[in-house]
Amino acid sequence: MNCHEKEKNINKKQDSKNIIKEALMKKFIILTLSLMVTLSLLVGCSTKSKSAVVYKNGTYEVSFNKQDKNGWIGKVKINIVNTKITNVDFNYINAVTKELITDDDTHAKLMYAATKTTPTKASKQLTDNLIKTQDITKVDTVSGATTTTWDFKTLSQVALDNAKKGSPSVEVIPYSK
Repeated sequence: MNCHEKEKNINKKQDSKNIIKEALMKKFIILTLSLMVTLSLLVGCSTKSKSAVVYKNGTYEVSFNKQDKNGWIGKVKINIVNTKITNVDFNYINAVTKELITDDDTHAKLMYAATKTTPTKASKQLTDNLIKTQDITKVDTVSGATTTTWDFKTLSQVALDNAKKGSPSVEVIPYSK
C-alpha cells in the first residue's frame, strides 16, 4: 500500500469518527433540550397550593338592604372557629311578615313546581358546600336556584372578606339584582 492509499484510509477513518462524533453530539443536544423542556413543563404545571386563606374567629353576618322582587331579603351568618368555616346559616326573611322563606310552605311548593328544588334544599346544598370547600369560589350553582346561588355567593363573599380582616359585624349591603 502506497502513501497515498494510506492517507485515504486514514481520512476515511477520521471521516467515520467525525460522523459518529456529530451523531453523538446531535443526540446529546436533542436529549438535553428534551430534558429542559420536560423540566420546564413539570415546574410550570406543578400544583402549588395557594396560600391558605386565614379567617379570624368570630361570627360574620351580612344582609341585603332591600327586598327582592318577591319581597324577600337575603341574609347569611357565617361562624369561624379555629380559622375554619364551621357553620353557615343562609335564608331569606319576608320584608313584611318577617317569616323565613324556609318556613313558607306555599313558596316552597311554588318553587318546587317550577324548578324541582325548594328554598330549604337549595340553602342546605349551598351552606354544606361552603363548609366542605372552605372557599366561596368553589361553591357550585344549585340547579333551579340560580338567583338564590347568586345571593348566597354575594352575601358570603362579603362575610368572608370581613372574616379575613377580623371585623365581625352585622353588615348591610346594596341589593343590585
